[in-house]
Amino acid sequence: MKKLTLIFIIVFTSVSFLSAQDGQDTLLFRKKIRPVKGFKGIYIGTSYQLVKKMVDDSTKFVGIPLINGKYYLEDNMVIRAEISAYETQQKFAGKSAAGEIGRNTQSKSDAEYRLTLGFEYHFSKENIIDIYTGIGIPLGIEREAIFNTTTYNTFGDYNKHDITRTSFIYGFEPHLGIQAFVGKLPVSVSVEWGLRAIFTANAKYKHKVNQSISGVKSSSTYYTEGIDETGAFVNFTDLNFRKFDIGSDVRVMINIYFK
Repeated sequence: MKKLTLIFIIVFTSVSFLSAQDGQDTLLFRKKIRPVKGFKGIYIGTSYQLVKKMVDDSTKFVGIPLINGKYYLEDNMVIRAEISAYETQQKFAGKSAAGEIGRNTQSKSDAEYRLTLGFEYHFSKENIIDIYTGIGIPLGIEREAIFNTTTYNTFGDYNKHDITRTSFIYGFEPHLGIQAFVGKLPVSVSVEWGLRAIFTANAKYKHKVNQSISGVKSSSTYYTEGIDETGAFVNFTDLNFRKFDIGSDVRVMINIYFK
């Protein structure tokens, strides 16, 4: 929750400062202060899906919410490119279950690196509140890893179970947006509502198990469609697995334009 509060403070302070520099009241909208053909822009913001990960206090989060660039082909037609990246990490350590002499350590991490190319169509060239629609084509990589090691004092036995996944993602993201221009500045605040339809190729999880029982070592490798503490997923010696997910998302951004 502290992280989420900080995000809103930064956004509010930035908008207030930019408006004050213009000598206008905060969020004082003016007609015809808007980019036209040949203008460029950058905008920085975040999405609801990403904020959910950032406010999880049990997770170490490192990432770039959104960094975007855009170019006005015409007064009402825009192309844009977006880069997003994040990584989360969790680590645990403790004694083994009752009756066992040993120690258990576990680390979890997941990451996503994405490039999205998009297009916007703006319905009016003159209005104060600018409404537009568009679509983005995301391409990227997802990584997930869980490393679990249990060591026992008896005979130096151990059990090491590594689970990894590296997947290629692609899809489409249609959206509807609205932006309002701040004072006489080349600055706007925008909100976008849209769908995220994502295909995930090579979505399988690889399990690699190494263990020593009474001094006898062994190893095995298998694949599953998912991971579950109850072991509900079937083990495969080889597996081809793809999946498709669709859901909604909301994004808030500050836009800065220049010639």
